[in-house]
Amino acid sequence: MSDWYWFAAMKYRPEVDGLRAVAVLPVILYHAGLAGFSGGYLGVDIFFVISGYLITTIIVTELNQTGRFSLLHFYERRARRILPALFLTIMMTLLIAPVALTPDQIKDVGQSVAATAVFASNYFFYVEVDYFNPFASMAPLLHTWSLAVEEQFYLVFPLILMAMRWLRISYGLLIGGIIVVSFGAAIWTTHLDPQLSFYSIHTRAWELATGSAVALWLLARDDARTPTTAAWVPPVALVVLLGCLSLMPKEVSHPGMVTLVPVASTAILIATLRPGSVCFRILASPPLVHIGILSYGLYLFHNPVFSFVDVYFDYLGEGTRPYKLALIPVIYLVALTSLHLIERPIRYSKRLGKISILSVSTVALIALFGVGAVIHRQNGFS
Repeated sequence: MSDWYWFAAMKYRPEVDGLRAVAVLPVILYHAGLAGFSGGYLGVDIFFVISGYLITTIIVTELNQTGRFSLLHFYERRARRILPALFLTIMMTLLIAPVALTPDQIKDVGQSVAATAVFASNYFFYVEVDYFNPFASMAPLLHTWSLAVEEQFYLVFPLILMAMRWLRISYGLLIGGIIVVSFGAAIWTTHLDPQLSFYSIHTRAWELATGSAVALWLLARDDARTPTTAAWVPPVALVVLLGCLSLMPKEVSHPGMVTLVPVASTAILIATLRPGSVCFRILASPPLVHIGILSYGLYLFHNPVFSFVDVYFDYLGEGTRPYKLALIPVIYLVALTSLHLIERPIRYSKRLGKISILSVSTVALIALFGVGAVIHRQNGFS
């Protein structure tokens, strides 16, 4: 099994890991400034759909099979999956910041660390940074905004699903309502305040809920592998998705109507890919699956590295693209090392129980919040 989310009753789908590679590589290349990946920022939207699909499958499967769902176990698994690599990313950032940044920049890092520790960095960066502003590349933890959106969604989503089951209300009604309301909010908010729309949970929830809708559709079928669509549908969806990642300009209203295209394409691929098909063989190929397994670490570690490169070479007045591209293998090695020496040992450790994992995680998050607050109050130790 490649990751924590494959619940015992859930079949492993290597093509979904391959789809995660399709999401993370354009994000990295977009941030590196490589031509031909103007829509690379849409990789985050792909992640949202995949996450909604996987988490909903786990929760609903457990509810259907056992009639109950353990929130404690759910949050413990989230902590095991998310926090080790996140803590490492923050520690790396804090260690490098004093030798690479000015006091004002270090103060900003302290604020972002505190916001990240309480999974509210999306709203912190909404106030502080326009994602598409050139200066945004100098914020080492800017990318944690998407992690905050997911955690805010998953903080309440299981509770709502449990309540819907208790009230005997259709899950589909809930998911459909989230999609309609959230997408409408995205259109409206993008018109009024594009930056708020980009960062907010209320304008992004429909993307996660789209993945949830795919999960419900597949779970409702007796055999999720039975072909129900024409053979041409997955190839077209994959080509459209790759086209969005390659050609979508950053100037479009996003999230908005255009966001429907990559989100729908991702949902179609998850829903229709079948073993033996051309798209399945491509996405389930060992190289893409390998990158997909590393995607979380690659996503976390690339942004601090790139931001420090931007800060340093902006000071020298030089271009940064060659240096960023040259550092991608280093980022890969860091992600690979983190996966095998830190993330997996903690994720699969039987010595660490639910209470110990949650207790240590809570203490660590509080400590990081305190460190960030101190850095802010001391003005970056100027």
